[in-house]
Amino acid sequence: MLEKIKIAAIVILLVTVSLFYKNWQFEKAEKTRQTANLVSLRKADSLNYATQILNVTELKEYLQYQNSDLKNKLAKSGIKENRITEIIRTNYIYKDTIKQETDVSGLIDAVKKTIPKQQSWSDTNGCLTVKGLVVFDGQKLKVTVQERDLKNNTHAVAYWERKPWTFLGLKSRFLGKKQFTAKVFDECGKTQFLRIEKKQ
Repeated sequence: MLEKIKIAAIVILLVTVSLFYKNWQFEKAEKTRQTANLVSLRKADSLNYATQILNVTELKEYLQYQNSDLKNKLAKSGIKENRITEIIRTNYIYKDTIKQETDVSGLIDAVKKTIPKQQSWSDTNGCLTVKGLVVFDGQKLKVTVQERDLKNNTHAVAYWERKPWTFLGLKSRFLGKKQFTAKVFDECGKTQFLRIEKKQ
């Protein structure tokens, strides 16, 4: 009888140790994943690229609190949240501060004589072309924009490099730990990528 109690106690102890060990492994993996997410978001400002791995609850919270507009679009499209495997978000920022002038002196005589006249104009740089008309109808002078054309090529390249480390005050990447990073190349403007993966 005493031996059966000992065997039962050993089995219970082994099961308990096994459960604690599995829980410890899970918590360690979760901490590693969350730390990697935070590091990626911190580096996003300089790299213009970030990757996050979110579990099901975190993905639902992201859609509810951080990107509710996307959540509404998914609902309208009939896409269920539990079927999402990956979200790639791109922010594109373009601001043109180059001053360009178009000569519309041909309209001055028409305005003075109240003769209806129109003149086309365009403003072009390497990325953006804006075209329109300046129209004088005899009473009012109007500037209309008829076309805006934005052309940009964006390349996001993921690659690995060695992590720098210091030895005797000398920085080196030789024999450093491999780490994955990304670089975004734009012809114009600034593009930021956020890649969100669903944890399997």
